Amino acid sequence: MHIWEQEQAVRRLIRAMLGLIGLVVTSTVVLMWIETWSFFDALYFTLITITTVGYDDQGLSGQGRWMAGLLMTCGIATLSYVLALMVHATQMTELRRRKRMQQRIDGLEKHTIVCGFGRMAAPLCRALEETGSPFVVIEARDDGFERARELGYAVLRGSATEDATLRAAGIDRADWLLAGLDDASDNIVTVLSARALSAEISIIARSEQAEDERKLERAGATQVIHPYEIGGLEVAHRILRPDGERMLRGFVQVDGDLMITEVEVQPDSALDGVRLSEYGRAMTGVSFIALRRPGKTALLQPRGDTELGAGDVLIVAGEPAQLHGMRAAAIP
Repeated sequence: MHIWEQEQAVRRLIRAMLGLIGLVVTSTVVLMWIETWSFFDALYFTLITITTVGYDDQGLSGQGRWMAGLLMTCGIATLSYVLALMVHATQMTELRRRKRMQQRIDGLEKHTIVCGFGRMAAPLCRALEETGSPFVVIEARDDGFERARELGYAVLRGSATEDATLRAAGIDRADWLLAGLDDASDNIVTVLSARALSAEISIIARSEQAEDERKLERAGATQVIHPYEIGGLEVAHRILRPDGERMLRGFVQVDGDLMITEVEVQPDSALDGVRLSEYGRAMTGVSFIALRRPGKTALLQPRGDTELGAGDVLIVAGEPAQLHGMRAAAIP
């Protein structure tokens, strides 16, 4: 909707509300004069007449009944018009909000589509936001949708099982999709739809039942994860290897901000053709954990004289701001 149309709608609403107020004031004054009522009694009668409550006629005289009839005719019509304009204005506001959100999503590339904003998706979205990774949330539930919108995330209201919703989320431009819905059958349908729409996208699917894993893989999931199994293994690791766990925990939470992420080097970016030692000097505090190259075995702790090339994927650790800067340098 164009700006001038929005301005016209606002002006119509203001004029209608002023007309309603003028009608209430005029009716109150006239009834005070005809029936010699107090201001409160005249105003009360005017309001119950316009709103069609109509408790009683308050002992109206003949002239008062003529005024009441005129008030009912004009008042109900004016009030209905004002309410209709208010509903229209609310709908326009929501449409503008959706349009702005869709424009924001249309600008995303190589992003992650998070289907379902539940217990599994919330921490994932926080991590993606902190590392500057683009993502969009698809949520059908009102509470989850509002929670994601309040956090400032790009979010679509709809079902991830529908092709139209996945297309609106930019599945043709996305790198990853998380099928994290609570219902197992919805997850399977989501994976089927996503794989049919994009043969290249990597799909991670949530499964709480072991028997659903093969179904999700046949549907096209790249990887299937079991949240409860992962949680149990982490608890076991902390119990059986407390020293290693304390060391890892101390490493990940240096100054409460250190994080680990992946950075993919794209052609003609600032990192393409740069040695690790050169970039490391510019970004003090960034640690290079591993380097993965297409078709080759991953290198742990790559040497400083290693020259980066297009397609290389670095596993790095550092503060969120540093990692965000490195991600930006990896894009031309």
